[in-house]
Order: sequence, then C-alpha cells, then structure tokens
Amino acid sequence: MSGASATNVNWSVNAQGTLRLEIQNASTIDQLFGGAFDSTTGRGNGTNSWAASSTSKVANVALPAGTYDVHVGSPSLGEFGSQTGVVITAGQTTIVMINAQASATLVTLSGTTTLSGVAQSGINVWASRIGAPGFFSAQTDANGEYFLKVPTGFSYRVGVRSLTYLPTQGDVDVNVSGNTTQLFTLTSAGGTITGRVLTSGASGIANAWVSAMKTSATTTQTGAPTDADGNYTLNVDTGSTWSLVAEGPCYPRSAAISASEGDTNKNITLTLQSGCTAPVPQVNGITASAGGQVSKNDLVLDIPANALGSSQNTVSVSISDADTAVPSANATPIDGSVQTISATDSTGAAITSLNSNITLTLTYDPALLPVGFTESNMQLGYFDTNTGQWEPVAATIDTTLNTFTASISHFTDYGPILPGVPDAPTNLVASAASGGIDLSWTASPTATTYTIYRSLTNTNFTTAIATGVTGTTYTNTGLTGSTLYYYKVAGVNGNGEGPSSSSANATTQLSGGGQSYSSGGVTTTTTTTTTTTATTTATTTTAVATTTPATTAVAATPATPAVLAIPATWEARQALIVQILAQIEVLRAELVKLGGASPNANALLNANVNASFKRDLSVGVTGDDVQALQVWLNVHGYTLASSGPGSSGNETTRFGALTRAALAKFQTVNGIKPSLGYFGPKTRAFLGTIPE
Repeated sequence: MSGASATNVNWSVNAQGTLRLEIQNASTIDQLFGGAFDSTTGRGNGTNSWAASSTSKVANVALPAGTYDVHVGSPSLGEFGSQTGVVITAGQTTIVMINAQASATLVTLSGTTTLSGVAQSGINVWASRIGAPGFFSAQTDANGEYFLKVPTGFSYRVGVRSLTYLPTQGDVDVNVSGNTTQLFTLTSAGGTITGRVLTSGASGIANAWVSAMKTSATTTQTGAPTDADGNYTLNVDTGSTWSLVAEGPCYPRSAAISASEGDTNKNITLTLQSGCTAPVPQVNGITASAGGQVSKNDLVLDIPANALGSSQNTVSVSISDADTAVPSANATPIDGSVQTISATDSTGAAITSLNSNITLTLTYDPALLPVGFTESNMQLGYFDTNTGQWEPVAATIDTTLNTFTASISHFTDYGPILPGVPDAPTNLVASAASGGIDLSWTASPTATTYTIYRSLTNTNFTTAIATGVTGTTYTNTGLTGSTLYYYKVAGVNGNGEGPSSSSANATTQLSGGGQSYSSGGVTTTTTTTTTTTATTTATTTTAVATTTPATTAVAATPATPAVLAIPATWEARQALIVQILAQIEVLRAELVKLGGASPNANALLNANVNASFKRDLSVGVTGDDVQALQVWLNVHGYTLASSGPGSSGNETTRFGALTRAALAKFQTVNGIKPSLGYFGPKTRAFLGTIPE
C-alpha cells in the first residue's frame, strides 16, 4: 500500500462459531496444540492453551462459519488425532473429541544424574524417539532425578546436555517397554578447545557453528557458535579428543579436523559457496496494540493485539531464510525450510518475550525429505543455542498443503526437523574417469554409511545404485559412454536415512576413447583417435595406411547430417537435451580457442517459452524445468530480477528465493491459493489454461 490515505476500505468476515476440542486421557501431556484449518486455503485458528477436566484437556477455538479439518498434536506423540469435514455454524458450538491414549500408552522413563556419586540438580535430560516423532526433555530435581512421560514400546536416543558437565556414557539408545530406568554419570567439562572459523582470506566468520563429536567408544556431541570475529569456545572434559566441523552462512560444512582438550588457535577455514548471498530479511511494521498478520511466502504469523506490547507505536517484525541450519544429536532440520524470526520495538530494542502466544504457519518443501521418509513423522522445532540442539514444539502438520501450524511463545529460528537422522553430506563432486564416474563428498558427522542415488534428468533421485558405503568416495562403473549422469548422496545411521546432498554431475568418456565431458567443476579433456583403413580378402587381412600427397589439395565432401531420433518419453527427451547441451559447451570452448564466437547454450533453452512442466518445484530444486519456469515468469511480466542471476537472459537452473517471490506474485495476481511460491498441481493446471 502506498503512503497516501485510503477511505472506505471495507472488510467482511463470516459470522463466527465455536469449536470445542476435548482431548481425552491427555492429563500427562505437557505440550499440546489443536487447530482447525480450511483444507483449500489453510486458514483457520488454533490454540495451545487448555483447561483441565478430569483426565482430559479442553479448549474453545473461535472460527468463521465454514468447513474445516481438525488436527491435534504434541512433541511427545507427533500428530495423534484428526477429523475432516468438521462444520462450524455461526453462533453455535461444535464438539470434537479425540482420545490421546488411542495413539499410545504413556509410561515413565526416569533416572538420576550423578558426579562422583553426588546427585546433580538442574541437568537437562532429553529423549528422542528413534525413527519417528517424539521428543521429551526435563531437568533433574534436587535429588538429581528426572522423569519423562513417553509412549511405551519404542526405542529412544537419550542424552544429557549441560554447559558444565558431559555424560561418561554419551548418548545412549534405550528400549522402553513399561516404566524404564536410565542412569547417567557425569564428568566435569573443565577444559576447553578454542579457535576461529575463517574465510580463505583469514577473516573471521560471524554466526558460524562448530560441532564436535567425541572420538571414543561413546557418542557424545557438543557445539558452540562463533562471535562477531569468528571466535568459538567448546567446553570439554579433561584429556578428551574430538572431531570438529564448522559451517556458516554461505559456507558449507568443512571436513573434520582433530582437536584435544586444551588446544588453542584450533582454526577452521571454510570455502565460500559460489553464487550464494546472505538472506535478505523482510521487515514488516505493525502497531503493537492492534496486532495483525505478517507473511513471507512460506511463513505466516498471526499476531494478537498487545502480544508485542500495548503501545500505539510501530513494531518491526523481521523474517528471513535462516543463515545456517545445523543438525544436533536429536534432530536434523530440513535446510531451505528454516525461517529466522525477530522483532524490535520503536526504539530499536529487541523484543525477547511475548505477552501472549502467536500463531505460526510454516510451509515446507516435501521434495527435500529423505527418500522413503514418512512425511507425517516430521516435527516443527526451534534451535536452542543454550543446549545446542533442536527443541520440538507442539504443532500440527497438514501433508496436503505441506504446512505446520503452532502457537509459539518466543522468536528464533523455526523449521521442520527429522528425528535423529544425519545431516545432508556437502561438497559432492562428480568427475569422469576411465572406469566410469568418481564421486567424493564431505562427511555428515553423524552418518555411519551412505546411500548413492543417480538420475539422467536431475530429477527423481529415488532409486539407489549403492547402499552401505562406508567412506566418502565411490566410483560408479558400467555406464554408457558419452552420457551425462546426475548424483546425490545421503547419510544413514541407526535412526534412518537423512536428507540428500545437492546434486553433482559428470559426463562419461566416449566409448573406446575420445572426448570426455563434465560439469560441476571438472576439467574437460580431449584425446585424438587414429583411423586406419582395412582391406580384406577371402584368405588374408592386410592393414593399409593411406596418405595424401602434400602437393594435392583435396576438398572434403560434407557429410550428410544424421536425422536425430526423438525419444518417445519426456524423461528420455530431457536426458537427450542435457547430453546435447553438455556437448555444445565443449564445442563452444573449442570454438573460442580458435577465435570464433561464443554461442550461449542456455539461450537454446531460453528461446522456448512454451514450457511444459511435469513435477512439483520448490526452493532447493534444480533442473532445466526450473530454468524454463524462470523464463516463463520473466517473459510474462513476473520478473525475478532486473539484472544478474535470474534476470531475463540470465535464468538459472536453481529454484531459489527470487523464483519463489516471482511465482508467489503470479499466484497472488491470478488467485491461486495458497500464494506461497510453491509450484504444485494447482499452478501447473492454471498454466495449462493460459494461451501463449
């Protein structure tokens, strides 16, 4: 809206009714969220404020008259109840009852934490269900005891987090069947490891994170952020040795280095990711006493009146893609879906506490989930720098709209998390070799093995070509000559498979020798073959070398171009296109060496604005169809950028923030809901109705 005054701007809403949620057998569930949402628009309301009624919890939710889907969930059980088609009638109350005990039977996981036989109070003990949603945490009491209510019949990873102590047995796996006891003995974190996280130019990197894994028979993790100058301090136990990795905004995770307690100046150098720019926050102003709604493509905040203060002054709410989303022992975030939220008052002071809860709706990208991962097993969480781990919050998940909804009490980094699986490997490189294609990558700290995926079209990485790979290199053999292949790698541990790496690609050498092509930072090589002519009779075979006298000029007869056979399937056509483009790039380089023009291979794809799209596209996805979508948006007035990557003629194959913003604008203008910049079935269907 411009700065000019506006009058007669009227709004109308449906008359309201009430949804009464009664959650039976929920008295032992500490965090609980329930809500009702329109299945088409995702709009609705929810709450995490409940009144006790015997063994049940009860809440009333005001809603405009309409039809809704109701969801109820908690960090302990995940989403455990839902009903569809719930009708809210104006002026009336609709009751929905859900039995929490039908999902699981809760039992007690308990124990003590001791140091040299003395009980320790105020120690944070956590338990994360292996392979499914369910996270629990509690602090030990004056007797050093902790008590966690968890569903029986499952396995849990259980650990201790403290700034001053470490568990001697590390994080342990516990099978819970009925009430279960797990004891922890502690050792003092009386030593430190210090150093800096640096750029290749030796400048400190702020807001980076250093993760440390203890190199012993136990699994113990810790971590620490860097300050404005890139300094970090890890609290560790005396005489211990650790494996350190670091990562930061636009700086992928480093290879591991070894460090021992007492080490100083243990510096880690990171390499800047090419083409990466720090996220630009979207700043929104609202009146504190009035509240309002703040949205940014894949995040919506519904802020009640006075939640951020009671004054008439303007509060600035900032939302951006998270600079860095690091894994912890209990959970791995979906990189690319984590959002950073903060707020400042009219004086510029940070607002660190809320007067009342705010409803958060976050859209995630299902394409970033690990292969075979059950979407409903995700949780919504925030990263706690005090404990160095992700803390799940009570939320519901809509796997059709791909949204989480929760009621939050503070601002920080929020995003979808996967329970305990490894983070995505980084720095995957593919290179052509005489025996096939060589792959190498930087290890995921908590992975025990790796799974390799291959594709001809940079899409549909669903079939593994290798599992149980224990190192960080692999050679793919038995491939077709002069063919472009794409690869991804995923880490695996006892909790399951984690997210895949970014893709890398290379083109195999020509069968029988010849040229080899590769992209993704691999050098192109060319060899020369020698041709001989063979003359054959019935009884002898004689090889005859043919020569042309130096004084005779022989004009070559142009060969008749072969007719290119067009494959029948879309996937095969895409594979053919990427192979042709790879060879064009090689020829272009040779032509430039000879002083010729430099044709742009990308222009061949950009020339066709009549793109047809076959899959969902969202942030983090790469491929020729992403580039075609960018071209289509630019051509039709939904410009990604005025210059640089994404601008007309400079479209890329990566779906990033610019693509999402332009697509969201197109969706808003054309009434496609939700207008969040996700390229799914609704948008594809709409594009099919537009004449070119």
